[in-house]
Amino acid sequence: HFKATNLVDTTTENLKQALEEETYDYKNAYPPMVQDAVKDEAIGGRHSLEYGMSIGPIITKLISKAIGNPDANEDGSYYICPECGNIEFGKPPGKCPFCGVDASDFVEVS
Repeated sequence: HFKATNLVDTTTENLKQALEEETYDYKNAYPPMVQDAVKDEAIGGRHSLEYGMSIGPIITKLISKAIGNPDANEDGSYYICPECGNIEFGKPPGKCPFCGVDASDFVEVS
């Protein structure tokens, strides 16, 4: 479907689009949503959005790196925090710097 409607482009163009969208989200979309969540006393929603704002720069850095070398195949694994979405390469820290989840709970993606 995406290919038929010309929504699929080259890997680099798709990465550039993802970078633009992720940057917009954590800088512009999430802050007013956090304010709404605070106003509505939606603690879970607030935490999720605040994590998104915190992790957004990490994701954009990874996307930028991929744009610079889309065919790179690094040795090692990425580790994803199941609570906040933090992404670490190589091995996770003892505890997630954003939410405090223990390293043993991170999910390995290779």
